[in-house]
Amino acid sequence: MANYNAAQAFTIPRHIRYKDGVNAETLGGAKTLDYSSSMIQILNTGGSARVVNLPTAKNGAVFYIANSGSGGHDLTVTKPDASTIIVSDGQGLMIASDGSNWYQVIKA
Repeated sequence: MANYNAAQAFTIPRHIRYKDGVNAETLGGAKTLDYSSSMIQILNTGGSARVVNLPTAKNGAVFYIANSGSGGHDLTVTKPDASTIIVSDGQGLMIASDGSNWYQVIKA
């Protein structure tokens, strides 16, 4: 858990842009993310159900994963412990790690 002091908060006066931060692609098979992968993944299932494998948990890591496909083909997001989260057509998932596990923060 982070400890914050009473110092003034740091203010960013402009929007943030992540270099190579967005990956939009049509999958032809399973996709395995690592820490060189874009933080935002917009993935089309390409007409079949697909699997997205998460890397080992790392404190503060975050991925946003969206299923941009159609036709009822789900993305199955698989954690290193083999538990899964299903992301259906048009849904998105924000998943974050505390260093020991991955946690679903938002699914919409």
